This record gives sequence, C-alpha cells and structure tokens, in this order.
Amino acid sequence: MNRFLPAIALVAIASPVSADVFGASLSSWQGGYIGAQGGFIASSEFSSSLDPSFTGTYEGDLGGIFFGYRRQFDTVVVGGEFDVMSGNNEVNFSNNAGASSTETGPTIYRAGGEVGYDLGRFLPYAGLGVVHWALDAEAGRNNATGHYFGIGMEFQTGPGTSIGLELNRHSLGNFELAPSFDLDFTTVDANFAIRF
Repeated sequence: MNRFLPAIALVAIASPVSADVFGASLSSWQGGYIGAQGGFIASSEFSSSLDPSFTGTYEGDLGGIFFGYRRQFDTVVVGGEFDVMSGNNEVNFSNNAGASSTETGPTIYRAGGEVGYDLGRFLPYAGLGVVHWALDAEAGRNNATGHYFGIGMEFQTGPGTSIGLELNRHSLGNFELAPSFDLDFTTVDANFAIRF
C-alpha cells in the first residue's frame, strides 16, 4: 500500500490554490527541458480474448531519459514530451494448459501532450499520449502500441532545474506475436529535469 503514497500525495497537492502558498516561481515554465527518470511498475494485468485461463504479470524497475517543450499562457502551461524507458523488469505468463514463459527487458517509448497549472514553484499537470512496447522475445520481436494517461507534479529546485513525480496508466494490445493479448500497467516514477 505504501508504494502508492507518492501518487496519492500528487492528487492532494494538485488542487487550485494560490501560488503564494507554494512560493513564487524561480523562472517561467516555458521552454525546452531534458532529464532522467526512475521508478517501478506498481500494478499490471495481462489478459487474452482467446484464453480466459491466461494470466500474467509485468513487474520490476524502469529508468530512462526524456525531453520536451512547454508554452505558458498566464497560469496555464501546455507542452509535449518524448521519453524512452527500460530496466530490470520482466514479463511472466501462463495458462491452465501448462504453457508458460518469462521474458526480460522490454523497452517502452512514449510521446504525448500535457496540460498544467502554474502554482509558482509547483506545476501539477495531466498527460495523455501514445506508448510503444518493444520486446525481443525468444520467438522474435514482440511489439505493441497503445495509449497512456496520467498525472504529475513538478517542483522548481532552482532557476533552471526541477524534480517531479508521475503516475501513469498504460494500455497495450494487438501484440505482434500474440494479437489476442492485452496488457494494462501502472508506473510510478521520480524525475530530474534541466530546463532551458
């Protein structure tokens, strides 16, 4: 349960209160940024439309890099971001017929947009975009594409640096090697960014 506390804190903080409560902004949120992130897979659900007995998990740690650009319109901040993540994670699945498999190290690519609200040094935001999964399985390359959505909070640690937390929900389907498979998973991660 304690693994979800950062996400719960994000929701609590991201209420429309005055920027004075959180301190004056050290710089505009507008501009480009690049950074690194690390986190974990908080939950996952595999399913198959052809085999009701099919069960599976996707678990482990994730880390990667990201870059993006934001525009600020008074207190509203909009932007786009691309990131890539991989790490010490694995996929396990099995069914009642005794078939099972374990694969490690899929790479995740995401591209999406976000909308935030300027609270001085804090920026709560929501995001939505496209996610692509690339896995070199024993039977071949197993790719899938889907969508993700989530919430986040960023805090300015200096005029050009910030730290943040994100909670994202991903949905994938139509895997190349298993078109009947669907995967939903949630990630929680922390990040550090340099803004310019």
